[in-house]
Amino acid sequence: YFLLSGMDYPVSALLSEMDDLFDTPPFSYSGIFFDAIYREAHQKGIRTLLSGAGGDELVTSRGKGYKNQLWNNREYRKLYKVIRNGYSSHPFKSFISFAIKQNKTMGRLLRKRSVKPHGYYRWQNIKTENIDVIALKQRIEQLKRKPSLHSISASQRQRLNNPAISTALENNELLARSRKIEYRYPMYDIRLISLAYHIPEALKMKDGKNRYLFRKALSPYLPEEIIWNYGKKRIFSAPSVYQRIIADRASIARLIQQIPETNPIHQLVHIDKACGIIQSFKPEMVNHKPSQVNGALQMFFLACFLK
Repeated sequence: YFLLSGMDYPVSALLSEMDDLFDTPPFSYSGIFFDAIYREAHQKGIRTLLSGAGGDELVTSRGKGYKNQLWNNREYRKLYKVIRNGYSSHPFKSFISFAIKQNKTMGRLLRKRSVKPHGYYRWQNIKTENIDVIALKQRIEQLKRKPSLHSISASQRQRLNNPAISTALENNELLARSRKIEYRYPMYDIRLISLAYHIPEALKMKDGKNRYLFRKALSPYLPEEIIWNYGKKRIFSAPSVYQRIIADRASIARLIQQIPETNPIHQLVHIDKACGIIQSFKPEMVNHKPSQVNGALQMFFLACFLK
C-alpha cells in the first residue's frame, strides 16, 4: 500500500522522524517504510494488523538447502530435475556449475574470484582513515565462508535464528505502537512453527517447486498458472522499496546535504558520496548495488542520533 498509494508522504519526511521513533539507531531500516501503513490504518480507525513475517523464514517452506541434500545423497538425477524445473533457463549449465562448487578446492577458488575489491566497500561512504583495512578484508572473507546448508531444515534453522528478524520485529512493533496500532505475528505462533518445521522435506520441495505444500494448500483458491508458475518467472506483487526511494531521491538527498557541519558524522563518512549514491541509484546499475543505498540510509540514521 505504501509503495503504490502512499506517494503523498515523502520518504524524507519519514526519515527525519527516526530519532523521535527510536531510542537508538536502528540496525537496519526494515519495517521503517511501513510507517505509512500504520498512519493510514490509524486514520481509518483500524486497531490491529496482521503481519506475514515468518512466511519466508519457515511456514511456506522454501527449498533452499535441498540441492545440497540431493548432492550429498548422490541423487544426481533428481538434482538435475530440480534444477531443470526451477528458474534456470540453462539447466545443464547450472547443474555443472553447482557440481563444480561442491568441490572444496574449486569452491575456494570461486570464492576468491567473487570477493569484491576493497575499493568497492571503501566507496560506501566511510572515510578510509576510519577503516582497519586488514580487519575489513578478513571480515569480508569470513562472511564469504558461510556454512553449506545440507538440508531444507538446516536452512530453516539458520533463517529463524537470523538476528535481523528480531530487529525487524522490534522496528515494526515500535512504529505500530507509535500510531496506536497492535501489530501481530500469526506466522510466529509456536505451534505453527513446529508444524512447518517437522513437515517431511519431500513436501517442502517437490519436482523443482519450492513451497510445494503451501502451493498445494492454495490450489483450490487460485488459478494453476499462478500456483505453479508455469512460466518460470519470479513474480512480485509490488515494486520494491528501492523504487520508492527513486521516486523521492531529490528530497532524500537534500535531507542528507542539510546535515550540519557540527554533526560528528562528518568525521566518519563522506556526505557527498552518500548523496551521489542516492541521486544516481538505479536498481539495474551494476556499480550501484542496493547494499550501497542501504549504507547511505544507515549513515543518515546514525547522523540523526549524533546531532
